[in-house]
Amino acid sequence: SRLGIQEALSGLFFLSGFYLYIFPRSFGRRTFVSAVLFVGAYFTNYRLIFIPGMVFLTEFFLSWAEKRTFDLRKIVWHTLTFAGLLLLLACLDRAQNMAVTFTWMSHQAGLAK
Repeated sequence: SRLGIQEALSGLFFLSGFYLYIFPRSFGRRTFVSAVLFVGAYFTNYRLIFIPGMVFLTEFFLSWAEKRTFDLRKIVWHTLTFAGLLLLLACLDRAQNMAVTFTWMSHQAGLAK
């Protein structure tokens, strides 16, 4: 079904983004490709807006597990790339995507009360 393909595509983007973010651990081109894949994951499933938080927790956990310093430069550039691309694409067509998505999220938050 169409919903299954959409969920599979967002899962592919999500897992590929994490793979490219984690391997290799150094800051490089893959960091930016990872951010692009995460933007694709968000646009196929708006509920994945929490991706930057998961990337932060992943970076924190890996730094702790490997006993290395927290790679602030990598996380900042990744988050800025993610946010910049997300806003750039969401603002196309007079920001219709942003208006619809945030209105729907606000509506769902109201239903949860």
